[in-house]
Amino acid sequence: QFLMRELTHRVKNNLQIISSLLNIQANSLKNESAIDAIKMAKNRILTISHLEDKISIKKDSVELDIFIKSLCDNVIKALSDDEHLKFKSNYDLTKTAIKNLNITMIGLILNELITNTTKYAFDDFKPENELNITSSIHKKKLRIVISDNGKGYSKTKVKHDKSLGIELVSEMVEQLNCTIRINSTTGTRNVIEIPL
Repeated sequence: QFLMRELTHRVKNNLQIISSLLNIQANSLKNESAIDAIKMAKNRILTISHLEDKISIKKDSVELDIFIKSLCDNVIKALSDDEHLKFKSNYDLTKTAIKNLNITMIGLILNELITNTTKYAFDDFKPENELNITSSIHKKKLRIVISDNGKGYSKTKVKHDKSLGIELVSEMVEQLNCTIRINSTTGTRNVIEIPL
């Protein structure tokens, strides 16, 4: 256990160093696309670092409601350091402990979907702008819904503008053997279902 704690500590420190280096690099660039790509990479690394913090070597189950809220709050805080948030966040999470779940993958999927809301859903802050994050158990599946009441997007535009994020989500969904449904007509609603 001592070796595992030491390894986790070193991995977390190294991730934070990489994140700081990316920050420095972003500050020295002028190309907006390059800056944006580096900031997104930095936030992915910060999410992994946060996940390292939350995974306990003593437990084989995770309090999922606490985990999701803590992770999402952390992602939103990291994103708000880069730009002013244009929405408020609401949670409706079923209290449940889950065993044998790849929470690293789930955390990274949540990071990508919240990043999309931050970057694309709203043009300006309005009091009614909302990001809603819910979780429930339905027919032996964990259902996580990330939805907003923003402007939505066209499939052509998402392929062009968000391809890396969408590709990452698709890859991780496949590895988790779960499904994702995306509806983006009035706002955007992402429904992830993971077999338990």
